Amino acid sequence: MRKKRDGARVSYLIQEPNWGVDPKNGSKSAARKDHDEKLVLALERGYEAYGYVVEAEDTGVEPRKIESTATSFIFQLKLEKLQDGTVLGYPESRINI
Repeated sequence: MRKKRDGARVSYLIQEPNWGVDPKNGSKSAARKDHDEKLVLALERGYEAYGYVVEAEDTGVEPRKIESTATSFIFQLKLEKLQDGTVLGYPESRINI
């Protein structure tokens, strides 16, 4: 979800704390574990982060379903993990493909 969260910079929602986590027992899905591993590479080990835009059918339901994916470009992103575990991505450059 694209949004100006700090009043100035546009950021994209990369991961919310509850995505892929079973609310009953706290276990993580295979996809969530994979995503967490990749985020560690970018947030802690100096890897560059790239992403593409995915739009949800309805952002108010869980789990969300993908409505569309933009495939003509990707972004190089600067990632930030907030205290609540949310991960945001700030676009640094757009790469047309």
